[in-house]
Amino acid sequence: GQRVTVSGDVWEYFGETQITMPFDEAITIHTDGLERMIAYNVPAGSVNTSEQWEGVLVEVGKATVTNPDNGYGEWTIYTGGAPDDTCIVGDIVDYSYVPTLGDSVFVTGISMYAYGEYTLQPRDDDDICGVTAGVDGGRVPVRLAMSIFPNPVMSAGEIRLAIPHNDRVSVKVYDVNGKYVETLMDREVQAGEHQVSWEGSNRGGRRVTPGIYFVRVETTKGSLTQKMVLSR
Repeated sequence: GQRVTVSGDVWEYFGETQITMPFDEAITIHTDGLERMIAYNVPAGSVNTSEQWEGVLVEVGKATVTNPDNGYGEWTIYTGGAPDDTCIVGDIVDYSYVPTLGDSVFVTGISMYAYGEYTLQPRDDDDICGVTAGVDGGRVPVRLAMSIFPNPVMSAGEIRLAIPHNDRVSVKVYDVNGKYVETLMDREVQAGEHQVSWEGSNRGGRRVTPGIYFVRVETTKGSLTQKMVLSR
């Protein structure tokens, strides 16, 4: 969660882009907080095919496990759309989730390049929201999770939610200054996956200006905030 500025040489080391810092003064620490960083929401295919996200904390939301065992602890998720909209999830750090074919998951991690491929590397159990058996025999998320797609948003963004308990859920949009913009949901919902959309308007129905906004989901048992970019 530290916020830092680093200076150095950029080069490729076994295909992985790195910044080398030759002296201690090349690192400036601005904050010492241990805040949980907000991930960028991307489709699985972006992780797999682009250096743009290398070394970045990203989340692939509401994906489906299409191969629970690629070998070496890796597994594959798919977010729909194009046939190649997939990425591999690795296990550099231990986590307790065991992938199951067909599971719906939200996965956060660092996009990393190694052995000729880009992978998504979760940091701990909190980075994976899988599903578990519910009391009625159904399958429900193991924790609260949220994903926004697409992001940046052009005309409308879909906010996908994983709600682990029957609960009252509110989803609200705020601008970069923390000013309330719109309420997208405020009602009792059943445990499971839900979605709402935002078309870039305020509570008066007027289109807001392009820029950075924040979507906040609140339940009686916890809350989450995700950054959303509204484009023209």
